[in-house]
Amino acid sequence: MLFASMAICFTSCDKSNDIVEQEPAKARPMELLYNESKGLPETSADSVTNFAQKFCNHLNSNLNDQNDEFFHPIIENIEYAGSLFGYKITITTSVGITINDEWDGEYHISF
Repeated sequence: MLFASMAICFTSCDKSNDIVEQEPAKARPMELLYNESKGLPETSADSVTNFAQKFCNHLNSNLNDQNDEFFHPIIENIEYAGSLFGYKITITTSVGITINDEWDGEYHISF
């Protein structure tokens, strides 16, 4: 009986090796921006302006993030924080086209 209880003890102690450690889920950039935007009302006017620029730069580099679930809430947070400091902030995104003007031919841009 002593051997049986020792076998059970060793078997149950050995199960700790079966635990698989999972890496914590990484937050998406838009989720991080959203979390940061929630604190904007407690910051300064310069911080709101800097964050709005940071957000626009991110969107210009990641156009698909305009479809993210956090897109509109971030804009609302920026606009609200800006209004507390008397600003009306408008968020726009754009696609830049650079044309080499050293070329002497015609320019044709098709979309």
